[in-house]
Amino acid sequence: LSLMLSRWLRGRHRLSSQPVHLASAQSKQNVPPGLPAFPVIGSAISLVSEYGDIPTHMREMYRGNYKKFMKAGQGVYTMGLPGLGDGLTSKVYVVSNPHEFLPVIQNEGKHPSGVLEALWPASERLKRRRDSNALFERGEAWKQERNVVQLNLLSPQIAKGYLPGIVEAARLASRGAAHSAHAFDEYAARVSFDLFNSAFFGRLAKTADLTRKDADPRDVKFCQDTLDGFEYLVPVVLSPLERLLVQGLNLSTKRFDAFCSKFDDAQDRCAEIVDDFIARKQRGELDEREMRSYVSKTLEWYEQEARDISFDQVKNIFFILLTAAVDTTSSIINWSMINLALNPDVQEKLRAEIQQHLQEGDVASIILKRREEVPYLHAFIRETHRLTPSAPVNLLKNTNKALTIYGYEIPAGSKVLLDSYSMGNDAALVEQPEKFLPERFLPDMVEMRKGTAAEMIDHPLCSGPFSAGARKCPGSRVATFEAMAMIITLLNDWKIELNDPSVNTYEDVGTHYGAILQPKPMPKLKFSELR
Repeated sequence: LSLMLSRWLRGRHRLSSQPVHLASAQSKQNVPPGLPAFPVIGSAISLVSEYGDIPTHMREMYRGNYKKFMKAGQGVYTMGLPGLGDGLTSKVYVVSNPHEFLPVIQNEGKHPSGVLEALWPASERLKRRRDSNALFERGEAWKQERNVVQLNLLSPQIAKGYLPGIVEAARLASRGAAHSAHAFDEYAARVSFDLFNSAFFGRLAKTADLTRKDADPRDVKFCQDTLDGFEYLVPVVLSPLERLLVQGLNLSTKRFDAFCSKFDDAQDRCAEIVDDFIARKQRGELDEREMRSYVSKTLEWYEQEARDISFDQVKNIFFILLTAAVDTTSSIINWSMINLALNPDVQEKLRAEIQQHLQEGDVASIILKRREEVPYLHAFIRETHRLTPSAPVNLLKNTNKALTIYGYEIPAGSKVLLDSYSMGNDAALVEQPEKFLPERFLPDMVEMRKGTAAEMIDHPLCSGPFSAGARKCPGSRVATFEAMAMIITLLNDWKIELNDPSVNTYEDVGTHYGAILQPKPMPKLKFSELR
């Protein structure tokens, strides 16, 4: 099997513009430390023997390697991560200092890389459907589709225009929290769908509150199919055997089939929604909010200006955005609720800040306030990402030219990964890192860290799960608005408590890395109405 996959990978790299990095006599003289890595399987033997199932123990894996090879965020090491790394041994270079990672972003080149490239099962599924997979690739085709994606998402002014709908969707969704406290992760997926729908289609989907009778059951099924499908994604990505069978031999596996089945159903449902939206637009039946929606504006752009992209590609982009919105935002909401329930003192402080501002404004006005005006809200979100991130590793890039990091030469075309999570949980840099303390990110504390080794935890590259550079998530501003709207609304409506005696700290909460790091199983919660 190893020989077959090695030959296949060699063949793929001969056809690729990216070089295969094999150790040479010269490079061996100055290579960073790292885990043993072998053709095909990378460092799987070392990783699995020490940490077990990697998608389940992703945080532990990075923290453990950090302790072996890093000191106070300084250093670089290598390991082989099948599906993510480069060459026959799937090599990645791991750094934790964001200042050292900046040159990687600054040297991305004309066709930058990103995490989406590693999600080969998603790309392969689209390819087998004969749909465009350009967003999962690099090159001019990616650039064309990326430009479409960001047309009506990236601008701060456009994102602000979606805020009234997002706030209204959050208000309606909050009503269903108590009913779904026993399965909050499923509820959070529906919440994310509803919030993004308000911007995407300009409609209130109303799937979050299962006590309502006016939600479209097909929308509820879309959310569940997306949630279920994502559970297979990273486990399949990290399997060299499945990559050989699926990509190399054009066969299939049980997990890949399950992934495809869930997302095929979700994509078909998305196509139905889009087709219905287009028909209503053509008949002049859209209301004002729908006319200002992302889909409506993108359709108008396509009719007036599109030249080198097909309408099927546009519909495919709609589907990718809708599914991505369900997963990332739901993870942020899930971890936020866990942290609030585990830390009632934090919950009370944050609620007090929010309610003080609600006396003179609304939820949208709080979201748009400057960081220094609602410091505890921003500190809470930042601390949630530090301790319980949706993506422990949100930056994976190819360097376009050779770089030197901590005295080690990183060849051009290498995969370089930023592990800011482990650095943010290093006791040498963060006092009591195991505790959830938003106070550490209040302005005065940030100011005190300036000029010290600990100031790297305040670097912008460590602040969220949305990547950076040319391939930063184009919907990051909208997603942040959504998460803030839901946190504010839930806190104003409910007292949030744990209803699970097995959970006393965040370490008691299991995790699973599907496409994003989700709590698995999600602890049962209790919501007591405040008004």
